[in-house]
Amino acid sequence: MNAAMVVFNEIPDPKVTVAVGVCPISGGIFRESYSVKAPIDQYFPVDVNVPGCPPRPQAIIEGVAKAIEIWRERM
Repeated sequence: MNAAMVVFNEIPDPKVTVAVGVCPISGGIFRESYSVKAPIDQYFPVDVNVPGCPPRPQAIIEGVAKAIEIWRERM
């Protein structure tokens, strides 16, 4: 089990994961790098993807609002 999954499993339920930016979603321009482990959803579930490089502030707010909706459904 990788370190990210260990941390993910330590977070109490209900939890919602938001990937912000192209790098966690697909690796972006760094996807071929030895030090990048992307897409992040290979390691733990991602509920909301906020694309962009950099992501627009409006998109981040929208993503967080969507995450709150998901979180409330899981309560």
